[in-house]
Amino acid sequence: MRSFAGWIWPVMASCILLAGCSAGNKAQAGTASSAQPLDQKAQEEKDLEAWGRGERWLHDETIDKMDGHKTVSWTAMPFDIKRDEDNPQILSVSCQPEVTVFLISKAARDGVRMKLDDAAPTHENWVASNRWLGPVSYTASRDTLRRLIKAQTVKIEFTPIGGIPVVETFRMGNLKELIDKDKQYCKL
Repeated sequence: MRSFAGWIWPVMASCILLAGCSAGNKAQAGTASSAQPLDQKAQEEKDLEAWGRGERWLHDETIDKMDGHKTVSWTAMPFDIKRDEDNPQILSVSCQPEVTVFLISKAARDGVRMKLDDAAPTHENWVASNRWLGPVSYTASRDTLRRLIKAQTVKIEFTPIGGIPVVETFRMGNLKELIDKDKQYCKL
């Protein structure tokens, strides 16, 4: 198994590519420039490590070069499984201003089961592509996000094509706090 440092950078690159190819990307936790104070660099490294362990959400902003449109997104890693280093699952939320919630993964079948905290699992009508699964509409994504920010943990069960069902557990931790900071971009 590769170390944390061995797989985190491909995952980070994937997140940035999924966020778009716009200028002005600003990640809350990531590589720090030499102009930043040492304390800030150390905090960003701690945040990135906590993200990799599934303890925190990572915040990112992209600004479109053409029209100045800002997209805000957050990603989380699962915390209680042995990760498939070639296909790490990442839960992502994006506001542009439409809300999208999706699970980054290899090709999977449509539909997931979701369990919030100790509630009974529910079947969710999520559609799949070759790289992600997500609710069928912006309205469904917004409703899903409203439920996620009220929970402490969420388990998502999905079935990769040609595989057996996989259950990933994500901590909601600091997601509500991050979304509250960006309310002007994320209309719930």
